[in-house]
Amino acid sequence: MNEHIDHRKTGLAAEAVRLAAAILQASRANESRLDRSRSALMARMMDDEAGKKFTIAVADQVLRMHQPQRAANRMETLIDEYGLPKYFSATDRWGLRAGAFLAGLFPKMVMPMVKSKVRHDSAHVIISAEPAKFARYLAQRKHDQIRVNFNQLGEAVLGDREAGRRLNEYLQRLTNPGIDYCSVKLSSVVSRISLTGYATTLENVKAKLRQIYRAAIVGGNSSGPKFVNLDMEEYRDLHLTVDTFQAVLDEPEFEKLTAGIVLQAYLPDSFAVLRSLTAWARCRFDRTGTGIKIRLVKGANLAMEMVEASLHGWPQAPYSNKPDVDANYKRMLEFAMRPEHAPCLRVGVASHNLFDVAYAILLRRERGAEDQVEFEMLEGMANAQAMEVRERTGGLIIYTPVCHEHEFESAVAYLVRRLDENTAPGSFLGALFALEEGTPDWIEQRDAFLKACSRTTDPSLSDQPGRNQNRLTETIETATAEAPFENAADTDFSLPQNRQWVDLIVEKWRVMQPEPVPIQIAGQFITKNRLTGSGSDPSRPGIEAYRFAQGNADDLEIALRSAVDAQSPWEALGIQGRAELLRQVGKIFAADRADTIGTMMLDAGKSVAEADVEVSEAIDFANYYSQSLDDEGWFDGSQCDPIGVVVVTPPWNFP
Repeated sequence: MNEHIDHRKTGLAAEAVRLAAAILQASRANESRLDRSRSALMARMMDDEAGKKFTIAVADQVLRMHQPQRAANRMETLIDEYGLPKYFSATDRWGLRAGAFLAGLFPKMVMPMVKSKVRHDSAHVIISAEPAKFARYLAQRKHDQIRVNFNQLGEAVLGDREAGRRLNEYLQRLTNPGIDYCSVKLSSVVSRISLTGYATTLENVKAKLRQIYRAAIVGGNSSGPKFVNLDMEEYRDLHLTVDTFQAVLDEPEFEKLTAGIVLQAYLPDSFAVLRSLTAWARCRFDRTGTGIKIRLVKGANLAMEMVEASLHGWPQAPYSNKPDVDANYKRMLEFAMRPEHAPCLRVGVASHNLFDVAYAILLRRERGAEDQVEFEMLEGMANAQAMEVRERTGGLIIYTPVCHEHEFESAVAYLVRRLDENTAPGSFLGALFALEEGTPDWIEQRDAFLKACSRTTDPSLSDQPGRNQNRLTETIETATAEAPFENAADTDFSLPQNRQWVDLIVEKWRVMQPEPVPIQIAGQFITKNRLTGSGSDPSRPGIEAYRFAQGNADDLEIALRSAVDAQSPWEALGIQGRAELLRQVGKIFAADRADTIGTMMLDAGKSVAEADVEVSEAIDFANYYSQSLDDEGWFDGSQCDPIGVVVVTPPWNFP
């Protein structure tokens, strides 16, 4: 291992730089006129920050709107906000302004034309699924000697009908003789992915994957079954996808099937998953003689992962910086291509970064792994470079997003993600459109590549999950008056230890027979000689879940007297004393999260996921108000006087 690493550090990286320059120079010489035109347009956009933001906003907002008048109004607002894109030609700027004006007058006529124009302009990136157009596309790619990795566009589904429709689409595509490779996201064919019901979800997902694998086998030919690659969008899908992949391929029906899975290098724990998958693949190969493929990508959903983490109070799952992502990608490539893994593991190098591609070409040659390693690129992105890579590697797989004309809205998310990815600071593809050897952009990309190569063995390059919350072992701290307010973190159910915590809650409260719930008055708990009522679990009709004491008129009088007597001591605590009590309440809420969730399940039929966020909200209220009691806004010259006992009746829907 050290021999390979030392050689790479001193020789392979420098040789890869030279090869990348050669690939770039050769591809520039073979660019078509259309390729040059598109590259020039993208290069201008990279220098037009306002125009770039305008373009992404139009794709993300205007194209999603179904009401023409709203879409026209929004487009006009975006033009006012960002101005006309400078990277457009003068003719296009005039056309955009005229179109926006006419859209305001005739939205039902103009806005469909706008969407049609965008659809036409993106036709080289998003391929039409209409039969005649798609057949012509497949025929052209076959003529180009390029394999197509079919990807039906569409993100996570919300209902069984849509999930069934998407699944049937894949099953039908696998009967097409022109398609021998497709990528499937489990979140696009399964509507209810519940990580709190992991075992049940896993069984449901496995059932869908069996259907897809069977279609791949039936739709195959003399060369064997068609190839199915499991893709994924969110971090939450990582372990579910891996567990499904391994479980189904270990079944006797599929133990001879070669299939693939994607791993995203921007997740630190992907390297640990790669090692685990490789160990499993070796055992499976020893048993069945059949290997698997791992497609290595860097990851294209960073913005979504950052938002997800921010909303729930979690650290983000991906690395926090691009150099770590780049280093991890090369670390994973080096590991996957080791000779001892060759019999059981094929590798898909999915990248447009010519330095990474060159590095993989040289590493493949050094390891004698030409039959083990394949190169993959995105349809419509840097076609000239893709064709040059095909010439130098003997083959290429193109990741092909496909969409029906009437479902173009499903493709908008893909468009936005690609625009965002291509224009991100440090992006190689963003720099590629105007890249020339020796320019500042070239030097920046080259130095980033060399730095990443040198970091692949750095112990500080983590392979541990970025999200590591553990409800089983966490220590609850009391909020302090000095610390700024922070929302309580929701439970991260993507983590195995937290799913174990959930299982313990469900098991405890499924069999628990709670003691009768007492009345609490003036610090005393009372159940004796009180009329009792019963509570039922809505998820188990007819079963008495618990019993509770009910107060009488005397109890009410004592409670009111107690409240009156408590007024003076409560006032005497002062703002700081009352705030400290609220902070203690917040700590108790946090410490009792599990049993509070169990109580809500029992009393209101709440799911764990629904109950968990309500506990977080309760903690937030206690901590927020503890810091708000002495806020300057309270002291505006008004006088605060206690008014005595007040009855508060909380909303019925918050158990």
